[in-house]
Amino acid sequence: MLNDIQKAAIAAARAISLPEILTVRDVAQALQLSLRAARGHIAAGRIPGRRVGRKWVVTRSALLEAVRPFESIDRLVRD
Repeated sequence: MLNDIQKAAIAAARAISLPEILTVRDVAQALQLSLRAARGHIAAGRIPGRRVGRKWVVTRSALLEAVRPFESIDRLVRD
C-alpha cells in the first residue's frame, strides 16, 4: 500500500524540515495522507512508531528510513 504514497513521501522528506518527534498529524501532512491512512501505516508497522499513552509518535529518522526504499523507485520512474 505504500506504493500509493511513494512520490509524496520522497518529496515531503526532502522538502520539509521535520521535527525530531512526529505526531500522526505530522506524518499525514508530510506524506500527504489522511489521518486515518497515516495511523493505519503506523499501526501496521509500515512506518515505525510507538504508542505513548493513547497517541502514536514517530521519530524523524524512522520516517525517513521508511520512505528511503522508494527513492530508487522514484529515480527509475523519472528516468
